[in-house]
Amino acid sequence: MKKIVYSVAILSGTIIGVGLFALPYITVKAGVWLVLGYFVLLSLIAYLVHYLFAELALHTPDFKRLPGFAQIYLGSWGKRIA
Repeated sequence: MKKIVYSVAILSGTIIGVGLFALPYITVKAGVWLVLGYFVLLSLIAYLVHYLFAELALHTPDFKRLPGFAQIYLGSWGKRIA
């Protein structure tokens, strides 16, 4: 239990620290429009990846995760990479 609490504390501290300190600093140095452009671009890429994965999951008859889909559609080398 102690290891789980430490792991969650380190992970949440890192995420909160980046969001609280690094992102505003980068925005000041690079510019608001550039950071906003990156945010929009990366949001669209994340949306596209999740949309394609959802379509793949809907059109495959069995319940699988990413390595299973990679094995079905790409073969054994795809499963090893995934």
